[in-house]
Amino acid sequence: MLLILLPLLSTLLSPASAAGYQIISSASHLPTTSFDYLIAGGGLTGLVVANKLSAAGNTVLVVEAGPNPIDFDSVNNAELRGSITAEQCNWKYTAYDDDLSPLSTLVDAGRCLGGSTSINGMVFYRPTLAEFDALESLGNTGWNSQTLLPYLVETERFNPPDASQLADNVTYDPASRPTTGNTNTSFSHPIRNPAMVATYHEAFQDVYPGIPVSTDLSKRNGSVLSNTIWSIFWDPVNQINRRSSAAWSYLFNETPQTLPGTLTVLVQNRVARVNLDSTKTAVGFEIQNSKGAATVKVTAKKEVILAAGALQSAPLLERSGIGSKQVLTQLGVTKQVILEGVGKGLNDQPGTGLAALVTDAVANNTEYIDGVNIFAPIIALPGLAEMFPNADGPLKVLLQATLDIRALDMVANGGFANLEGARKVLGALTDLIVNKKQPIAEIVGEAYPGGLAYPIFWPLMPYSRGHVHANSTDPFDNPIIVPRFLTDYFDQLIAVTVSIKSRALFKTSAFQPLISQLYVDGLGVSQADDNDYEAWLEWYKSTSYGASHWIGSTSMLPQSSGGVVNPKLQVYGTKNLRIVDAGVLPLQSTAHTQPYVYTLALRAADIILGN
Repeated sequence: MLLILLPLLSTLLSPASAAGYQIISSASHLPTTSFDYLIAGGGLTGLVVANKLSAAGNTVLVVEAGPNPIDFDSVNNAELRGSITAEQCNWKYTAYDDDLSPLSTLVDAGRCLGGSTSINGMVFYRPTLAEFDALESLGNTGWNSQTLLPYLVETERFNPPDASQLADNVTYDPASRPTTGNTNTSFSHPIRNPAMVATYHEAFQDVYPGIPVSTDLSKRNGSVLSNTIWSIFWDPVNQINRRSSAAWSYLFNETPQTLPGTLTVLVQNRVARVNLDSTKTAVGFEIQNSKGAATVKVTAKKEVILAAGALQSAPLLERSGIGSKQVLTQLGVTKQVILEGVGKGLNDQPGTGLAALVTDAVANNTEYIDGVNIFAPIIALPGLAEMFPNADGPLKVLLQATLDIRALDMVANGGFANLEGARKVLGALTDLIVNKKQPIAEIVGEAYPGGLAYPIFWPLMPYSRGHVHANSTDPFDNPIIVPRFLTDYFDQLIAVTVSIKSRALFKTSAFQPLISQLYVDGLGVSQADDNDYEAWLEWYKSTSYGASHWIGSTSMLPQSSGGVVNPKLQVYGTKNLRIVDAGVLPLQSTAHTQPYVYTLALRAADIILGN
């Protein structure tokens, strides 16, 4: 059905730039077994890079493990994201504790064309310039705000609100919202929960005194409070808020053709391993369509590019003989290149939420609770000064004074390859928090059917680092993901403090008239005293789950610091092998990762093309 509607949507979809594509599901239908570029992964970075390389006249093969979601309503209709199944587009990985006992919640990660942009919450606002500059401070020459900001401009295609949306008091900053990029962004249609958003807006300022209020989450230098804009657009044909995934922004907006074009996309297949020759040059990779099936070899005339994401590119390197001595020995693979940092530095944001029942009148008022599943209509990002107004000075001293001992602990537990790298990354993170005054927590003002006011929150730039490694040499065996959430004391302090402050939201003058029953959590937190630190921490650990903003497992750092790729995204010790996904980012973003990773992908394409 959607294929029929593509011409009708063409005026809303972004301008095409690639030279045509075909999507196939069997390697037997490949037009050739030799391409200029091979790309493992059809998520955000894989499709963006493929688009740019094919537009330059190169032949490109993208291999994606999941299906083509072009006809999946649950993926394309932004309001149906809660109904996306694992078979359609979600890995639903098991994650593990240090002792390898399974954690209670599964890991969401996109497993279809578009990757996690096909299943995520679609929140879209910019990282700060300080975050970009921090990348360069880690030894990555050329990765700074001056070079990266133009890619943010290239990414976004903002659709301004109409009169009916403006009537609900939404705000935005035109200077921060480009209108000519590939990825559509907009407010929801109609505006989500306007009365509840206004309530949160007032309450956040009471609980986080001094938090800067902005017209736009993208208009900030650090901490901020504002309404949300998403990677969606209004589809007048189907009368829905349509998801603007990387698949729609950089693939489906092209013109399909039955004859082979410059871009071939192979779905429902996995890359088993990268093949290196005797000079450690990547010459191709092997494709497999099911567990135990024979592999198909394809070759690269120019380069092999990994875009499988922070949870899969590191295991793919390890299956190919690139990784730490210990992991490669355990896997029993031939050791091609020893890089101790492969799979280490893994980082995500562990979040949870608190609920309160509202009155029946509020529950039945769609101005407060509209029942629409488009995540996070208002967001607060407080920093040290707003979170700890009477203690930010001592905390700054403590963060800096304890850096070495915390770095040693993370190295000992597999979070970093060595002390040099741990000090470098944690030092840059501390500088962002202490000196650059970047936010340290995110609080989302939500409300759900059933009469629930429900703030959701997490530490925004957590220190804790985990690891991800191959489970075996079989690409159909999921990786071993050990997040090590909340193993750093500062992450724990943020988690407890933001929980207590989220409960305090319901006690503000803005919320009190709306609430019928406080603290609907079912786990005893309603009885917990604000000073009962251990009770709050235990509750947080037992209820939290990853935000699926994974980074760091193939970090762009100097090799001596445990880095896996250099500033040109080339894997150390190899030739013609690059990684272009979020795994190369050693520091978490204070924005949701989607805009940052679009920036990364566009920069990567230019580097590969020599621009």
